Amino acid sequence: MRRTIVFASAMVCMCAVTAFAGQSADQNSGSAGSDTQKDRQEIVKDRQEIRADKAEIAADRKEIRQDLAELKEDRKAGDKAEAARDRAELKQDVRELKLDQAELKRDQTDLRRDVRDARRDRKDAQPRPKPAATPRPRK
Repeated sequence: MRRTIVFASAMVCMCAVTAFAGQSADQNSGSAGSDTQKDRQEIVKDRQEIRADKAEIAADRKEIRQDLAELKEDRKAGDKAEAARDRAELKQDVRELKLDQAELKRDQTDLRRDVRDARRDRKDAQPRPKPAATPRPRK
């Protein structure tokens, strides 16, 4: 009786191994398509954020140039109170520029990471060819 149970369990185990041996990763993961779609959406979103950050940086640089011009005019005119206000605006614009540049850098890093991950996922999803059998060395 015990031999029969061991033999039957061995047969079931062999059948299970052979049944699951031929399945590849894309057969097992039905969500692989949605994962790649989510990755693409993240990449698109990151690129949009980068464009928006670049536009903000350009606007900040323009404001800085204008503030510098106003400061220069106020110094020529001798208006110290107005020059102090322009200097404060200039300081604030420089801070905003630095923050926007840091945000741009983070977004670019995220984009690079997302692109690299998506590329790796696509590569992993592709079936790998079996290596060619090497000839046995002669004795």
